[in-house]
Amino acid sequence: ATVHFTKTRPNCADQTMKKTIVPNALEHNLTLLERRAQEGPVSIKEILMILSGRGRGLVIVFLSLPFCLPVQIPGISIPFGLLISFLGLRIAFGKHLWVPQSLLSKKISAAFMSKTSKKAAHFVRKINRWIHPRISWICRNKTIHIVHGLLIFLLGTLLALPLPIPLTNLAVAWPLLF
Repeated sequence: ATVHFTKTRPNCADQTMKKTIVPNALEHNLTLLERRAQEGPVSIKEILMILSGRGRGLVIVFLSLPFCLPVQIPGISIPFGLLISFLGLRIAFGKHLWVPQSLLSKKISAAFMSKTSKKAAHFVRKINRWIHPRISWICRNKTIHIVHGLLIFLLGTLLALPLPIPLTNLAVAWPLLF
């Protein structure tokens, strides 16, 4: 379980720190996704609803993973970079992840979804000490969301540039991954 400190203000003069323990939300959501996959094929819309707001971050991680290796895959940096740039602008302007209706209705097989969510939950459990929330007040700041979105936009744009310089995608993909 992850430990959060939240401020409660019953009145302006009395500020107390209350210690609350909440479960890792990502791990919990992945477990819910695995349970849902046991019932049958899962649509993209259901996956995004179960991930409840973590879709943008996971999509950016998924799109940046192919570039985290020193070997460059020709032809995918432009479309993936443009998608990442688009997501960065959506974050900067405070918009939700937009996915075409035709893609939202696509179904993913239950076996693949169950296997993927089980492995992802296992991975999240292993790296839990590095990914738990820290200084969460920053995440609620609108200015920081704009800065993060613009940085993601800039990195996505750099990824989309067809630069013939070796390892340029690697230098852009790792910050996107983190």
